[in-house]
Amino acid sequence: MAIVRTEYINDTAKLVRYVFRNQRPGDPSDAEKCAPEPEDTIANFKAAREMHKSSREDHQGLAIYQSWSPDESKRLTREEVNGMGRELVENMFPGHQFIVVTHSNTQKLHNHIIVNIINMETGKRIRNKYEHLHNLRAKNDEICLAHGLTIPNQVAKGTA
Repeated sequence: MAIVRTEYINDTAKLVRYVFRNQRPGDPSDAEKCAPEPEDTIANFKAAREMHKSSREDHQGLAIYQSWSPDESKRLTREEVNGMGRELVENMFPGHQFIVVTHSNTQKLHNHIIVNIINMETGKRIRNKYEHLHNLRAKNDEICLAHGLTIPNQVAKGTA
């Protein structure tokens, strides 16, 4: 079972450095429309915001945390977890720069996903975090079921 939570972030640089600094050897990372290295990612995110003249310093990105249960974490590889994170963000935020960094430093494998607030193609900002959270959770459940994993409240959703 994977759970998802989100939050707007005002300082993408700080979070990007944190997620890369806390990777263990062998923890995968992936990126879209930006370089998968901390300082390059930071520069690429900033350049996109500047290109679209987004002068706001608040809400520079959206952080998505995707975490699996300890039991399912034992059955999954770090690469599978990273791939499910990429699948989630590709479906939900096409046209956005993002990084997916998998961590194995706890009993629960988890992804830190950072999405640039600005869409590279349209220049529009991500809005309404709560609508995105609802949609992210639904897509996350769909991805987990497709990979033979459980989802929260399976009985309530009629899938047990």
